[in-house]
Amino acid sequence: MTCATRVLENICPAVCRTRFDPYRLADSPDAVAAVAAVTKAVTGQEPGLTSEAWEEVPGHRHQVMVCRGPRCTAKGAEEGLRALVRKLTEQGLGDDDVLVTQTGCQFPCKAPVASVQPDDIWYGRIDPAVADRIVTEHLAGGRPVESHRLPRHRRERTGHHDD
Repeated sequence: MTCATRVLENICPAVCRTRFDPYRLADSPDAVAAVAAVTKAVTGQEPGLTSEAWEEVPGHRHQVMVCRGPRCTAKGAEEGLRALVRKLTEQGLGDDDVLVTQTGCQFPCKAPVASVQPDDIWYGRIDPAVADRIVTEHLAGGRPVESHRLPRHRRERTGHHDD
C-alpha cells in the first residue's frame, strides 16, 4: 500500500471504497446528503498527514507525472495509471524508486500524456500496454519507449531580468 493510499483511506474511507466520479454532479438532494455525510475537512492532523516523512524531499530516482486534465481523463488516463502502478509493483519498484504523481493538464494533448523526470521524457497515447512498456523498458531498463515518445523542443533562455 502506498503512502497516498493510506492517507486517502484515513481521510475518506467511505468515499474511497465507493466508485466516486468527481466529474458528475449530484443528481438529487439525497446524493448531496450522502457525500456530505462522509466528507470531512482536512486539518493536517489526520493519521498519515502528521508523519515526519512529509517534511523530507523524497529520494526517488524517477518521478512520473500522469496528466489528469479533462482530455487525458476522458481518453483513459485512469486505466494507464492503474497499469503503471500495477507494473511498478510487479517490478518491485516503490515510492523510493519511482514517485507517481497525478497532475492537471500538461499540454501537449496527445492524450493520455505522462512525463518522466529528471529524464525530461514525454509520452503520449498511453494505454495499459504502453504503461507496462514504460515501466519495463524505461523505468527499470533505462531505455525510453521511442514509439510513444513525444518530441520535446526546449526554448533557449534569451536573457534574464534583474529586479
